[in-house]
Amino acid sequence: MSDGWIFAYDINDTLIHKNVWDVYQKRIKNLLGKPFKTARKTFESYALKLKISQDIRYKLLRTR
Repeated sequence: MSDGWIFAYDINDTLIHKNVWDVYQKRIKNLLGKPFKTARKTFESYALKLKISQDIRYKLLRTR
């Protein structure tokens, strides 16, 4: 773990990391009524129209 992070958990502990990610996705779906995947696809569509480079799109969309 590193000091200064908002979430105090070991990112190398894949079980805890997966659980946090799953909870985050469920909260997003409950809040927005749409799955997180929909937001990612929408971003990708707009980024392509705005001609954002593939490297930047990949870095912004990269998860886990």
